[in-house]
Amino acid sequence: MPLTSIGQQESNRFTSINGLPHDICYSVFQDSKGFIWIATDNGLTKYDGTDFKIYTTNDGLSSNYVIDIKELSNCNLAIGTWRGGLNIFNPENEIFLFSNDGPNKLSNIEVHQDTIYNLHDAVNNKLWVENDLIIKSKVTAKASKTKEPNIFKHKVVNDTLYGISNISLRSPVKGVYIKTGNRYRSIFPFLKKYSITDLVKY
Repeated sequence: MPLTSIGQQESNRFTSINGLPHDICYSVFQDSKGFIWIATDNGLTKYDGTDFKIYTTNDGLSSNYVIDIKELSNCNLAIGTWRGGLNIFNPENEIFLFSNDGPNKLSNIEVHQDTIYNLHDAVNNKLWVENDLIIKSKVTAKASKTKEPNIFKHKVVNDTLYGISNISLRSPVKGVYIKTGNRYRSIFPFLKKYSITDLVKY
C-alpha cells in the first residue's frame, strides 16, 4: 500500500512486513488532525507519518474486519466493521463504543450531520449516537421481492447528502438525488436515465 504526502514526489509502500497488520486494506481515511487511518482485515491502524498503531478486538474493537472509516464533528471516528457492526472510537482516550442495535455487516458508511448512512443487502440503514452515548439504528428503506423502493447508496460531497445507485440491486436507482429533510428529490435531469454509482468534487 503506497502512501504519498502532498507536495512530495516519493511514495512509501507499506505491507504486513513493515507495519500493517494485514495486506488487505479496504479504505484509507485522513482525519481533521492529519492522522491516517487504515481499515484492514486485521484491525484498525493509525499512521502518524512515522509509526503505526494497531487496534484490534483486544483493545475493544467489536470485529477485526474493519471496512470503512469516517469522522464525526466531535472528532470521534465512525468505524464500519464486518460482523461487528458500527463502532464509535474516541482517539483521545482510545475507547470504543459498540451496540448490537443495528446491522452487523457494514460494507460502506457515509456521515452527514453526525448521522451515519449504510447500504447493505438492499437495506438502507441510518445510525447515530444519542446523548447518553448509545448507538441507535433505524431501517429507512428496504427492498421487497416484488417491488423495490428507492434504495440509495449515499455519498457526501460539500456537506450535502446525495442518493445514487447501487448496481448490485435488481432495479438500481436512476439519476442523482439530494436529501432535504426526510425526502429525496431528483436533480441533474440530464442524468435521470443513467445509474450513477459515484460522485466526487472536482
